[in-house]
Amino acid sequence: MDKKRSISTYLPAFGVKGWGIALFAIAFFYFQNAPMQTASNFFFGFFESTRGWTNTQLSAAMTLGNVVGVVSILIWAPMARKLGSKKLAFIGMIGAAASNLLFAFFPSIPTYYAAILLFSFFSIAYSQLAVAQFAADWFPRTRGMFMGMATMGLTLSGATFTLFISKMVPSLGLTATLVIWTAVMVVISILLLIIAKDTPEEAGAWPDNDRSVTREQLEAEFKAAEEYKKNSPWNTKAVLKCPYTWTIGIGWGLCMMCASGFIGQLVPALISFGHAPTLGIVLLSSMWPAGVLGNWIGGVIDNLIGTKFASISFAVVEILACLLLATFGSSVVVATICTGIFMAAMSAFSNVTVSMATSVFGRQDFGAAWPVISVPFKIVTGFGILVISVIATNSSFSTCYYVLAAILLISVALMFATTGKQIGSQVHGEK
Repeated sequence: MDKKRSISTYLPAFGVKGWGIALFAIAFFYFQNAPMQTASNFFFGFFESTRGWTNTQLSAAMTLGNVVGVVSILIWAPMARKLGSKKLAFIGMIGAAASNLLFAFFPSIPTYYAAILLFSFFSIAYSQLAVAQFAADWFPRTRGMFMGMATMGLTLSGATFTLFISKMVPSLGLTATLVIWTAVMVVISILLLIIAKDTPEEAGAWPDNDRSVTREQLEAEFKAAEEYKKNSPWNTKAVLKCPYTWTIGIGWGLCMMCASGFIGQLVPALISFGHAPTLGIVLLSSMWPAGVLGNWIGGVIDNLIGTKFASISFAVVEILACLLLATFGSSVVVATICTGIFMAAMSAFSNVTVSMATSVFGRQDFGAAWPVISVPFKIVTGFGILVISVIATNSSFSTCYYVLAAILLISVALMFATTGKQIGSQVHGEK
């Protein structure tokens, strides 16, 4: 293109239709994180006190759910290419909603496990695959900003969902509470089916809401993209052989692993530094604005300096937080600052991992690349709590954070080893 395309750097200028996609993405992340992660803060204690179920029984279901989530990527990925983002998200949301009803009407340990495993299977479709494909198709250049908005759903669920259900269950009962949340998910699914389109071209909109391109140019590019996809060299085998698949999946996964592990072990870590147990609880419940800020800053820096160097800068900040906590963890001020940093880092790396995959493989080849990349990314991320627990048990939390800093240095090395250039499709003027 001769004409330089303009995009918003600091604020999300998505347009009405683009914002519609962004709001659906926020809802997808909200209804993925809330039942699987946030709700456990209430339900674990509730089921222990009312039904006599143990924390071990309840936690084991979550662990199995994470395994099912990884495996389900391999099942949903080929379906995603045939169904498109909208239908994939719809099926996933309806399936996840049904898992809520299963447990609502048949509450027992077996159905609890069945509900968690079904939810884990279906939620991957809308939260991991559909959102990522929407990002690549609707926002090929501003995907960092879009993911920054989308992953606010994760932060908002942490800030609100436990509060909601802790008020609803005692007054309405478990069954009614789950039925209400299921109904909300179904309504969102129906609205998605009616309103959303897989691509901005189908919706009569522009990628990135960049109206410097004429409708004729946009249609010509769309046809070229469709032709390209018929003969793209980037199939699953080619993606598996590409070294950047592994540097992204592992390198960015290590950063998320360290952040999520820190948050998951915050209370015992701060106790080991001499703080009262209430400090960790207060920080977890009150520092969610840092996560929102991380969502936005992640998108802004991504747009300003590019995804690769934005990711490196976030990793360096995580390293500094680890060193600060290991050395001065007994300080309330340091503990508070480091908690905010790790919450912001979790949000930022939720953004830039999808953005980096799009940056390297491009809009048209993202559908082939992301399902493959997300498997090692999700596996590595899932080891966060375990790694911290093992190191802390055999040594101390101070030692643990020095080790995390070393792990993060490995992630930075993998990031430097990842190309900053696009090797996939060059259609639609992607950067």
